Amino acid sequence: MSHSSTRAQRGLTWLPPGTASTQELNPADAWSVLAEAGECRYDRDLHAGPDHPESEHERAARVQVAREVCGPCPVRALCLAYAVAVRPATGVWAAHTAEEIGHLADVLPALAEVA
Repeated sequence: MSHSSTRAQRGLTWLPPGTASTQELNPADAWSVLAEAGECRYDRDLHAGPDHPESEHERAARVQVAREVCGPCPVRALCLAYAVAVRPATGVWAAHTAEEIGHLADVLPALAEVA
């Protein structure tokens, strides 16, 4: 079975040709895929935050909407893997805040050891 037919069966048709899984993507390629296929590409400020200070209430509302946008995103798993690898300082990634991503990145190695 070819890589492209394997990807199609898994619903991963958005990966670059010759890439069978998200683990085969380097960070630059992953970023390119996210920029082209992520639902966040329609409103980057929603996920990255505004250039000006926002109140706690405004931030909570923006993060909630960003999480909802992430829900059906076709590249959500890749986004999460990318964010855990690069540990962003800000933003919403795969429906998680940067703080949550940092926590996931800290606990994932410990969970892998237990499994």
